[in-house]
Parts: sequence; structure tokens; C-alpha cells
Amino acid sequence: MKLRRLWLAAAAVLSSAPALASDDSAPPAPLPLFEAVKSFCMDTGSIPDAVAKAVEHAGGAEHVPANEAERDFKARLPSLSFRDVTVLGHKISVTATDQNYGFFPGIKTAACSVWSQTNEDNSVLAFLKLVGAPSELLGKSPLDTLYKFAYRQDANTRTAVAEHSQAYLDAARHGQLWELAIVRDQNGASITLAHLYAIQLPQPVKTKPSKKRAR
Repeated sequence: MKLRRLWLAAAAVLSSAPALASDDSAPPAPLPLFEAVKSFCMDTGSIPDAVAKAVEHAGGAEHVPANEAERDFKARLPSLSFRDVTVLGHKISVTATDQNYGFFPGIKTAACSVWSQTNEDNSVLAFLKLVGAPSELLGKSPLDTLYKFAYRQDANTRTAVAEHSQAYLDAARHGQLWELAIVRDQNGASITLAHLYAIQLPQPVKTKPSKKRAR
């Protein structure tokens, strides 16, 4: 699946997130990654041009590859929008691209990914809560794994949908399908928000009733 490979490749080059922990007695902490994902990915529909403009408006600039791995990553994805920005004191990288979805050629994907190499536990939990994802599953999963959650957004209402189900396809038909992906390890956090929308979905094949021959 092209989108999954993109998420994993990007996370391997740039960063991911530490094990989640919570302390109810701790004072509220700033949420740099949460604000970045909401502003740059969610509020823009994850459309690459809109993402780039939002990042630049926040003072961001085009990313300059720091090593051979990053140069190779960018060369393999020439259409990728790749920018760096500082949000609430945290250095954050933002990428955006659109492409056809592997399972269903009639579905287009606009994917926006945000990385931070700083502990972003509070931001991750806040975003999971915002979209209605079960945060306890993330806490139990091993490090350096891909966690995915698909949901349908209708205005401000978000409803979980099973991947590749009929409800999933129906949401895509109406341009209301979103997928959240989180990749994490010991060094930081990466969140990808992908907007999936149908440009053309195959219609069910209608079979004509067989005609019985008169005897």
C-alpha cells in the first residue's frame, strides 16, 4: 500500500514517539504537535498547496535535507511538500502529498504528516481524544509500530469506520473519510492525517435475471 509505505519511510528518516504516559496531577502542558496537526493538516483538508501556505504563514520554510537519507527520500517523492516550522518552541517538520490510494484506484489521498523530535505525549493523547480514537490501544502497543484509525467526519461529528468496509467506501464517496496514523519510537512523535475522497469508485455489477425458455 503506497500510503503505508510513505508513512513508514518518512518516520524512519525523520522521527517517531516515545511510550505514552499520563499524570493527572501534572499542570496542563503546551501541545505543539497537536496545534501543528490541527492547523496544518486538519484545517487545510491535508491538501498539499493549502498545507504549504499554512506552514509558510506560520513562519515555516522549505526543508533543507540534512543527510543522504533525507536527500534520497525527497528525490523519490519529487511532488512532496516538505517544510520546517517552529510551533510553541518545538521544531517540527511537515510534509504533504496527494496520490491514488492503493486498494481502490478511484480514491484519492491527500496526506499530511507532522514530525517532532521532542516528547509529544500530551499532544498525541489530545489528538486521539479529538478524533475519538481509543487511546488505550496506543499505550499498549509496542514502540516503533504503526497505529491507524479511520473515521468519517460530518461537520463536527466523527464516527469510527472499519477499514475497507462499506461504511469506509461510503465515507470516501462523500469526501468525509479520514485516516489517522501514528508511528513512534524512543525519540519523538509522528502523526499523519490523510483525507481520502472518491474521484471514481467502481459500481456494483448488476446481473440481469435469466429468462426461462418456454417449453
